[in-house]
Amino acid sequence: MVIGTAVAVEGVPVRCWTLPGKTSDQVIIRTIKDDLAGWMLNRVVWVADRGFSSGANRAYLQHGGGHFIVAEKLRRASGEASEALARPGRYHRAAGNLEVKEVVVGDGERRQRFVVCFNPESAERDRQVRANLIEHLEVQISGSDEWAKSRRDELAGRLKTTPALWRLVRRLSDGRFRIDKAAVAREERLDGKWLLRTSDDSLTPTDLALASARVNL
Repeated sequence: MVIGTAVAVEGVPVRCWTLPGKTSDQVIIRTIKDDLAGWMLNRVVWVADRGFSSGANRAYLQHGGGHFIVAEKLRRASGEASEALARPGRYHRAAGNLEVKEVVVGDGERRQRFVVCFNPESAERDRQVRANLIEHLEVQISGSDEWAKSRRDELAGRLKTTPALWRLVRRLSDGRFRIDKAAVAREERLDGKWLLRTSDDSLTPTDLALASARVNL
């Protein structure tokens, strides 16, 4: 069972929902938005995770004048999100170890506002986790150049079950394994970061970053 709760800015619950456990996030949020439409709320800003970041879902949240703050995927990011991540600019401190940078992509109706969030402590943890993964991979593939193809295929099948491992390894044309240095470099550029997209121009980058901390990104 999925239990949903709408709360006021002070955290006071104002309504609850119960839905079947297999209900997708898209259905849940759309159901809640439709049910709250009759309340004539003055201002609603929807905060959602990566699973709700499609263009159709974002447009749905804006029906009736609503706004959204949604997390964007860092890997396999959309063209706009990739551009926002690649755009140079200076971070400024939002709170504690949280740093933020605002990026606007496009003009006019196609204008998209992003906030890149960065936590140096999280970046260090990401680096250490990746170092551990690479060390584990090196042990797994050690000596595999001499293996039969069937044995290497079996190892590939096991590695694919753990995406964090599989994206750091590549196979040569003859089936041998190597640590993918280009993939490692791409991962390094994402250390300690997450990306937000919003339709609300009234909220500062700090407001958006702190709002995102209330959902599981």
